[in-house]
Amino acid sequence: MSLKQWNIIHSIFILIALAVFHLTGRYWPVAATAFLSVILLWTTQWYTISHLKPAGGYANMLTFLRYILQLLIVVFSDIWPLWSLGLLFSVPIMLDGMDGYLARRFNHVTKFGALFDMETDSLFITLTGIILYKRNIIGGWILPAAYIRYFYVLLIAIIQMNNIQEKRTRFGPFIAFIMFVSLILEFLFQSPATRILLFAASCLVVVSFIYSFFSVLSQKRHA
Repeated sequence: MSLKQWNIIHSIFILIALAVFHLTGRYWPVAATAFLSVILLWTTQWYTISHLKPAGGYANMLTFLRYILQLLIVVFSDIWPLWSLGLLFSVPIMLDGMDGYLARRFNHVTKFGALFDMETDSLFITLTGIILYKRNIIGGWILPAAYIRYFYVLLIAIIQMNNIQEKRTRFGPFIAFIMFVSLILEFLFQSPATRILLFAASCLVVVSFIYSFFSVLSQKRHA
Protein backbone atom coordinates (compact mmCIF):
# COMPACT_ATOMS: atom_id res chain seq x y z
CA MET A 1 0.00 0.00 0.00
CA SER A 2 1.42 3.38 -1.02
CA LEU A 3 1.19 6.56 1.03
CA LYS A 4 -1.37 7.97 -1.39
CA GLN A 5 -3.52 4.86 -1.16
CA TRP A 6 -3.38 5.01 2.62
CA ASN A 7 -4.28 8.71 2.54
CA ILE A 8 -7.42 7.98 0.51
CA ILE A 9 -8.49 5.00 2.62
CA HIS A 10 -7.79 6.91 5.81
CA SER A 11 -9.88 9.87 4.66
CA ILE A 12 -12.83 7.65 3.71
CA PHE A 13 -12.92 5.89 7.07
CA ILE A 14 -12.38 9.07 9.09
CA LEU A 15 -15.36 10.67 7.32
CA ILE A 16 -17.45 7.56 8.02
CA ALA A 17 -16.40 7.71 11.67
CA LEU A 18 -17.33 11.40 11.79
CA ALA A 19 -20.76 10.55 10.39
CA VAL A 20 -21.14 8.02 13.21
CA PHE A 21 -20.10 10.72 15.67
CA HIS A 22 -22.88 12.98 14.42
CA LEU A 23 -25.40 10.15 14.73
CA THR A 24 -24.35 8.97 18.19
CA GLY A 25 -22.56 11.91 19.79
CA ARG A 26 -19.68 9.60 20.73
CA TYR A 27 -16.02 10.30 20.09
CA TRP A 28 -14.70 6.75 20.25
CA PRO A 29 -15.53 5.78 16.62
CA VAL A 30 -13.33 8.64 15.40
CA ALA A 31 -10.56 7.86 17.88
CA ALA A 32 -10.66 4.11 17.16
CA THR A 33 -10.63 4.65 13.40
CA ALA A 34 -7.73 7.10 13.64
CA PHE A 35 -5.77 4.68 15.84
CA LEU A 36 -6.29 1.65 13.59
CA SER A 37 -5.49 3.73 10.55
CA VAL A 38 -2.17 4.96 11.91
CA ILE A 39 -1.22 1.38 12.81
CA LEU A 40 -1.97 0.46 9.20
CA LEU A 41 0.21 3.34 8.03
CA TRP A 42 3.17 2.29 10.16
CA THR A 43 2.93 -1.41 9.32
CA THR A 44 2.59 -0.90 5.56
CA GLN A 45 5.28 1.80 5.40
CA TRP A 46 7.72 0.38 7.94
CA TYR A 47 10.05 -0.74 5.15
CA THR A 48 10.53 2.92 4.15
CA ILE A 49 11.59 4.09 7.63
CA SER A 50 13.03 0.97 9.27
CA HIS A 51 16.56 2.19 8.49
CA LEU A 52 15.97 5.24 10.70
CA LYS A 53 17.14 4.59 14.24
CA PRO A 54 15.70 4.21 16.77
CA ALA A 55 12.33 2.72 15.74
CA GLY A 56 11.72 4.81 12.65
CA GLY A 57 13.58 7.88 13.86
CA TYR A 58 13.14 10.37 16.67
CA ALA A 59 11.00 12.68 14.54
CA ASN A 60 8.44 10.02 13.63
CA MET A 61 8.39 8.74 17.21
CA LEU A 62 7.59 12.25 18.44
CA THR A 63 4.83 12.69 15.85
CA PHE A 64 3.41 9.33 16.91
CA LEU A 65 3.43 10.51 20.52
CA ARG A 66 1.54 13.69 19.54
CA TYR A 67 -0.97 11.61 17.57
CA ILE A 68 -1.67 9.19 20.44
CA LEU A 69 -1.88 12.00 23.02
CA GLN A 70 -4.58 13.68 20.95
CA LEU A 71 -6.59 10.46 20.75
CA LEU A 72 -6.31 9.82 24.49
CA ILE A 73 -7.40 13.36 25.31
CA VAL A 74 -10.50 13.17 23.11
CA VAL A 75 -11.51 9.72 24.37
CA PHE A 76 -11.57 10.96 27.99
CA SER A 77 -12.61 14.53 27.18
CA ASP A 78 -16.10 14.21 28.66
CA ILE A 79 -14.70 14.01 32.19
CA TRP A 80 -12.68 17.23 31.94
CA PRO A 81 -13.79 20.88 31.85
CA LEU A 82 -12.92 22.87 28.75
CA TRP A 83 -10.09 24.86 30.35
CA SER A 84 -8.28 21.67 31.36
CA LEU A 85 -8.72 20.28 27.85
CA GLY A 86 -7.13 23.46 26.57
CA LEU A 87 -4.10 22.83 28.76
CA LEU A 88 -3.91 19.18 27.74
CA PHE A 89 -4.20 19.94 24.04
CA SER A 90 -1.44 22.51 24.44
CA VAL A 91 1.05 19.68 24.98
CA PRO A 92 0.92 18.18 21.45
CA ILE A 93 0.90 21.72 20.04
CA MET A 94 4.07 22.63 21.93
CA LEU A 95 5.66 19.46 20.56
CA ASP A 96 4.65 20.39 17.01
CA GLY A 97 7.62 21.70 15.08
CA MET A 98 10.09 19.70 17.14
CA ASP A 99 9.52 16.66 14.92
CA GLY A 100 10.48 18.69 11.86
CA TYR A 101 13.57 19.99 13.65
CA LEU A 102 14.58 16.46 14.65
CA ALA A 103 14.01 15.17 11.12
CA ARG A 104 16.35 17.83 9.72
CA ARG A 105 18.83 17.52 12.59
CA PHE A 106 19.30 13.76 12.11
CA ASN A 107 18.73 13.76 8.35
CA HIS A 108 15.52 11.76 8.77
CA VAL A 109 13.36 13.76 6.35
CA THR A 110 10.98 11.38 4.52
CA LYS A 111 7.70 11.49 2.60
CA PHE A 112 6.27 9.28 5.35
CA GLY A 113 7.20 11.81 8.02
CA ALA A 114 5.82 14.74 6.04
CA LEU A 115 2.45 13.03 5.50
CA PHE A 116 2.27 11.75 9.07
CA ASP A 117 2.97 15.22 10.48
CA MET A 118 0.36 16.77 8.18
CA GLU A 119 -2.25 14.22 9.23
CA THR A 120 -1.45 14.69 12.93
CA ASP A 121 -2.02 18.44 12.53
CA SER A 122 -5.28 17.84 10.63
CA LEU A 123 -6.48 15.38 13.24
CA PHE A 124 -5.84 17.95 15.97
CA ILE A 125 -8.16 20.42 14.24
CA THR A 126 -10.77 17.71 13.68
CA LEU A 127 -10.78 16.42 17.25
CA THR A 128 -10.79 19.81 18.94
CA GLY A 129 -13.44 21.02 16.52
CA ILE A 130 -15.87 18.20 17.26
CA ILE A 131 -15.42 18.63 21.01
CA LEU A 132 -16.29 22.33 20.83
CA TYR A 133 -19.19 21.54 18.50
CA LYS A 134 -20.61 18.76 20.68
CA ARG A 135 -20.48 20.93 23.80
CA ASN A 136 -22.37 23.69 21.95
CA ILE A 137 -19.51 26.12 22.45
CA ILE A 138 -19.09 26.60 18.71
CA GLY A 139 -21.69 26.29 15.96
CA GLY A 140 -21.54 24.19 12.82
CA TRP A 141 -19.33 26.77 11.12
CA ILE A 142 -16.30 25.05 12.68
CA LEU A 143 -16.97 21.79 10.82
CA PRO A 144 -15.81 22.77 7.29
CA ALA A 145 -12.36 23.64 8.64
CA ALA A 146 -12.35 20.50 10.81
CA TYR A 147 -13.26 18.13 7.96
CA ILE A 148 -11.97 19.81 4.80
CA ARG A 149 -8.68 17.96 4.46
CA TYR A 150 -10.43 14.60 4.20
CA PHE A 151 -12.86 15.87 1.56
CA TYR A 152 -9.91 17.48 -0.21
CA VAL A 153 -8.02 14.17 -0.39
CA LEU A 154 -11.08 12.38 -1.80
CA LEU A 155 -11.78 15.12 -4.34
CA ILE A 156 -8.20 14.97 -5.59
CA ALA A 157 -8.54 11.19 -5.96
CA ILE A 158 -11.94 11.36 -7.69
CA ILE A 159 -10.73 13.73 -10.38
CA GLN A 160 -7.59 11.62 -10.73
CA MET A 161 -5.04 14.15 -9.55
CA ASN A 162 -3.69 12.03 -6.70
CA ASN A 163 -0.50 11.45 -8.71
CA ILE A 164 0.51 14.98 -7.69
CA GLN A 165 2.26 15.23 -4.32
CA GLU A 166 0.14 16.83 -1.59
CA LYS A 167 1.94 19.86 -0.20
CA ARG A 168 1.27 22.63 2.27
CA THR A 169 0.69 26.03 0.73
CA ARG A 170 3.28 28.74 1.32
CA PHE A 171 1.19 30.19 4.13
CA GLY A 172 -0.04 26.80 5.32
CA PRO A 173 2.17 26.53 8.42
CA PHE A 174 1.26 30.07 9.51
CA ILE A 175 -2.48 29.43 9.01
CA ALA A 176 -2.20 26.14 10.90
CA PHE A 177 -0.44 27.91 13.77
CA ILE A 178 -3.18 30.56 13.95
CA MET A 179 -5.82 27.81 13.93
CA PHE A 180 -4.07 25.86 16.68
CA VAL A 181 -3.71 28.93 18.89
CA SER A 182 -7.30 30.04 18.33
CA LEU A 183 -8.61 26.58 19.23
CA ILE A 184 -6.57 26.47 22.44
CA LEU A 185 -7.71 29.99 23.38
CA GLU A 186 -11.35 29.01 22.80
CA PHE A 187 -10.95 26.05 25.16
CA LEU A 188 -9.36 28.27 27.79
CA PHE A 189 -11.56 31.37 27.68
CA GLN A 190 -14.72 30.89 25.54
CA SER A 191 -15.06 34.62 24.95
CA PRO A 192 -16.45 36.64 22.02
CA ALA A 193 -12.89 37.66 21.13
CA THR A 194 -11.62 34.08 20.97
CA ARG A 195 -14.70 33.08 18.95
CA ILE A 196 -14.04 35.80 16.39
CA LEU A 197 -10.40 34.73 16.16
CA LEU A 198 -11.41 31.10 15.71
CA PHE A 199 -13.95 32.00 13.03
CA ALA A 200 -11.32 33.97 11.12
CA ALA A 201 -8.79 31.14 11.44
CA SER A 202 -11.39 28.60 10.25
CA CYS A 203 -12.08 30.71 7.18
CA LEU A 204 -8.35 30.90 6.45
CA VAL A 205 -8.06 27.11 6.67
CA VAL A 206 -10.88 26.63 4.17
CA VAL A 207 -9.48 29.27 1.82
CA SER A 208 -6.04 27.66 2.06
CA PHE A 209 -7.40 24.30 0.90
CA ILE A 210 -9.35 25.92 -1.92
CA TYR A 211 -6.18 27.69 -3.03
CA SER A 212 -4.25 24.41 -2.77
CA PHE A 213 -6.87 22.65 -4.90
CA PHE A 214 -6.63 25.18 -7.70
CA SER A 215 -2.83 25.06 -7.48
CA VAL A 216 -2.93 21.29 -7.95
CA LEU A 217 -5.40 21.75 -10.83
CA SER A 218 -2.99 24.18 -12.44
CA GLN A 219 -0.13 21.68 -12.06
CA LYS A 220 -2.18 19.03 -13.83
CA ARG A 221 -3.01 21.33 -16.71
CA HIS A 222 0.67 22.11 -17.23
CA ALA A 223 1.84 18.53 -16.76
